[in-house]
Amino acid sequence: MTTQSEVGTITRLLVKHARDAFQGPETIAAEWRELNFSAAPNFARAIEQYDRFLALLGGPGCEITMLPKTEGIGLDSIYVRDASIVCDRGVILCHMGKAQREAILREQLKTIREELGDADDGKDAADYASKIEKAGMPADVKKLALEEAKRLSSLGQG
Repeated sequence: MTTQSEVGTITRLLVKHARDAFQGPETIAAEWRELNFSAAPNFARAIEQYDRFLALLGGPGCEITMLPKTEGIGLDSIYVRDASIVCDRGVILCHMGKAQREAILREQLKTIREELGDADDGKDAADYASKIEKAGMPADVKKLALEEAKRLSSLGQG
């Protein structure tokens, strides 16, 4: 079992390189306004800065896992942790706003499962649903939690 922390020492990190998220000047030109970026990213500069960022993060004690380039995924796929919570048995989505982000999270979930050597046997969502039923949550909270468990199940099938 692993432990997730927002403040602890980083020992393992999942990232997507700017080169793979931005894909090139053409993709940037086509998407940056729609995604409400304040300006179009400079592709060459973003790659240079991201390489320096990775050099700062990497080193003894920190394993970096790179998400692959995925066709059809946009600029904002560079934000790996976007309204999601990674836990021992998967990723919890916190009301994602775009179908595109769900595709990104499916790719992340696949990479995480591969890294952990977990088979996608469909038990995770059923386990969560069972635990939610037994937790004694207020009805409105229980309903939302069950919806998220159902979304988790559908992401595993993507």
